[in-house]
Amino acid sequence: MKTFIFAFLFTFLGYSLAADYPECKTCNVYYIDDKYWGVENGDWCEIPSSCVSEAVDSDCFSFPLYPCCQGCDVYDETTEGLWGVENNQWCGIKDTCIADDNDKPADKPVDKATDDSAVQSGWYTIKNTGSDKYLQVNGKGSAGANVVIGSNPDKWKITSLGDGYITITSMYGDFMIDVKGGDDSNGANIQINTASKEDSQQFIVQATSTDDVYTIGSKITRGSRVLDVENARTTNGSNVLQWDNSAKPNQTWVIEATSAPTEEEINPPKPVSNFKYEAMMQYRDAPQQYLGGCPQQGKITRESYNSINGGNTLLVYTPVGYDPSQQYNIFYLMHGGGENEGTIFGPDVELQNILDHMIMNGELEPLIVVTPTFNKCEARTFYKEFRESVIPFVEGKYSTYAKSTSPEDIAASRFHRAYGGFSMGSASTWAVVINCLDIVAYFMPLSGDNWEANGYDKAKSVADAVNRFGLKPDEFFIFAATGSEDIAYPNMNPQMDDMKKMEPFIYTSDFSQGNFYYLVAPGKTHWWGYVKHYIYDALPSFFHEHQ
Repeated sequence: MKTFIFAFLFTFLGYSLAADYPECKTCNVYYIDDKYWGVENGDWCEIPSSCVSEAVDSDCFSFPLYPCCQGCDVYDETTEGLWGVENNQWCGIKDTCIADDNDKPADKPVDKATDDSAVQSGWYTIKNTGSDKYLQVNGKGSAGANVVIGSNPDKWKITSLGDGYITITSMYGDFMIDVKGGDDSNGANIQINTASKEDSQQFIVQATSTDDVYTIGSKITRGSRVLDVENARTTNGSNVLQWDNSAKPNQTWVIEATSAPTEEEINPPKPVSNFKYEAMMQYRDAPQQYLGGCPQQGKITRESYNSINGGNTLLVYTPVGYDPSQQYNIFYLMHGGGENEGTIFGPDVELQNILDHMIMNGELEPLIVVTPTFNKCEARTFYKEFRESVIPFVEGKYSTYAKSTSPEDIAASRFHRAYGGFSMGSASTWAVVINCLDIVAYFMPLSGDNWEANGYDKAKSVADAVNRFGLKPDEFFIFAATGSEDIAYPNMNPQMDDMKKMEPFIYTSDFSQGNFYYLVAPGKTHWWGYVKHYIYDALPSFFHEHQ
């Protein structure tokens, strides 16, 4: 860009300075040929001879388009030469800085990042001054994971590149803070990405007027845009992006030296579950007060997304106190025939009341519940949209145990993902069992049998799927339920009886000892008013194994 500007200026001046111009009133030199030239009132003027001796410091390659630096600190190098920054503008490094009297090679650029003890290469926490919260990866490290602020400090490895710039590497692996897409504009998102040391992953630590407080500028903007907490938010999970440097509190950081992360800090041990299973659970109603509103209510959000079957919508329940910096188990729950994504949280079911009360009373760990719809396809084929569209959309936006929405990370988090449904939603569930065991570990088919086969093959097709995916008996869990007077009962019973006698199924509701259970509620019919109590009974048994 600088080369282009030089060429343009010289070409233009070749004919524009032929005319007579007035004498300048100041001594600011913009160009030299056989005279010294300035610009005033939008036109060229000739520099007075009295100015020339004191005004011109032209002993550098950049003059007159950029002034010559008074010092020798180098911030960048281009084909034109070495560049510095003084008085908040670029300047050319003088020829006298480049070599000594013995014609030795030029000194290396001054390493601003390591001259200051606060930012020598090493391990650091990075705390925002406006929120007193720390720079974090949302979830754990993976390419494309978002950078946010939160209460629990991540550790970052700062490495000086010896040219004034640094890289900042996550404690979770070979991933560096990165300006997404190498975008130099305001609002470009900050993420981590596979380490490459490209310009999008290089930054400069810049002092502010407060001791030991810094801005962190991106190389792609030559430090003019810095890490910025979006909209000056102060809550956990607030996003970090790039914005013009104004050294406001949401842009300033304290960089505190710390020790290298331990293995336990990188991969904290999971606490041993103290959940007490029931070996042969019996049906019980949720307490009456659980059917009404709860003092501690979660939030229900309607989301729109583009799917393989066209535009679609779903509802997302997030528990009270939802924190995007934390990870949550997730339960996808499908409606029945003639219903839609709003049924389960609508006035006829209001499952959220039961969830709220269970979470408030410590009966259920806070989780995310999603209610999609199969109305753009069929219940039995929805598993395709579920895999290709729903999970990537939801878990790319909400905080689950999936490190990213790559197929590998979705599969790796399968023990934190469940799928269930009522009636035709149960048919959808069996289809997900048969086709998606690699990405889901827990299943809740309610009042509906397997429509993927007939007779004995209803059970055998499920067993075949387990074998096809290469799962061990402790790597999948099915909790089925219906009522003894439900229209689905005569069809479910034979399948359940066959599964009880078939490997790899181990029949018990204690999922520390087995993987399959069938709850029958005496006298209950085919109605959400009963089915929501099955969920009350079954859901607490999920998400305790392989955690």
